[in-house]
Amino acid sequence: MRADFTHGLDDVTLEADRYYIPTSATHPLFDSFTVHIDSNQQTAIISIFQITISPTHTGSAGGYSLIHRIMAHVRKLLRYSGSDAGIKVAY
Repeated sequence: MRADFTHGLDDVTLEADRYYIPTSATHPLFDSFTVHIDSNQQTAIISIFQITISPTHTGSAGGYSLIHRIMAHVRKLLRYSGSDAGIKVAY
C-alpha cells in the first residue's frame, strides 16, 4: 500500500497484512513500514524498514519526525476503535 505523508496518512489503517511504502521515493531514514496489533490487543507495533545498499541513505532527524507522524496516526486509529493499546516502534 502507498502511504502519503502529505495528505495525513489516510491510507494507513490497522488492518493486518499491510506493507506501506511512502509515496515519495526519497524519505530519510526508512523505505517502508508495517503496523501490527499483537494477539492480545495490548500493543500496536510499527516496524520500520530500510531496504537499501546506498551509502548515502541518511537523514535521521527528518526520518524520526515522519515516524512520530505514523505513531500519532496509529494512536488516533486506536482511539477511534476503542482500544487502549500502547505503541512500540521496531527498527
